[in-house]
Amino acid sequence: MIKYPGGEIAFWSILFILAGTLVSYLSFADGNVAMGVVFAMLPVGCALIWLDVRPAKWLVVAYLSIATLGAIALLFKNGFTTSLAIRGALAAWGAVQFAIWDGGPNSDEPVA
Repeated sequence: MIKYPGGEIAFWSILFILAGTLVSYLSFADGNVAMGVVFAMLPVGCALIWLDVRPAKWLVVAYLSIATLGAIALLFKNGFTTSLAIRGALAAWGAVQFAIWDGGPNSDEPVA
C-alpha cells in the first residue's frame, strides 16, 4: 500500500525516482549493466519508501553518501569547480535529510 512519506522526502523521492530511472535505463541501453544496477539503487530505494518500507531510507542514504564522497574525490583530483561543489553539497544534504527522516539520528521524533 502506498503511504505518503511527507515533507521534503516526498518531493526528493519523486525526483530521484524519475531521474534515477532515466539514468539507469540509459546505462542499460548503452550496455553498461554494472552502472545501470548502481543507478537503479536510488529509484528502487525511493519507491520502497513510498511503499512504507522505512529501512529502505538507508539504501538512499548510502547511495547519496557515495555520491558525496565521489564529488569530494573529484574536487581533490580536478580542483574546485562550482558545479561539482554544488552537486557534492546537495548529495550530502540529501543524505542527512533521508537519515534524520522518520526518527533517525539527531531528529526530534522518537524512533517508532
